[in-house]
Amino acid sequence: MMDLDEIIKQKDWTFLIKSSWDPLFSRGSYLYHRIVDEETDTPKLTFYEHRIHNSSWHYQGIVHE
Repeated sequence: MMDLDEIIKQKDWTFLIKSSWDPLFSRGSYLYHRIVDEETDTPKLTFYEHRIHNSSWHYQGIVHE
């Protein structure tokens, strides 16, 4: 799941996720750069996010986008 204002810059990101996925787990995490300096492309605020999951996950409630 991605927000409409997010960008994935990593080349071959789908291959990286699929090739490293362990079927024993239902959810994965990734390093998310929330704020990036536009001039230098340097992350200013970074944290781990957990929105990669297998098909057993279902969202409930309101989503803000």
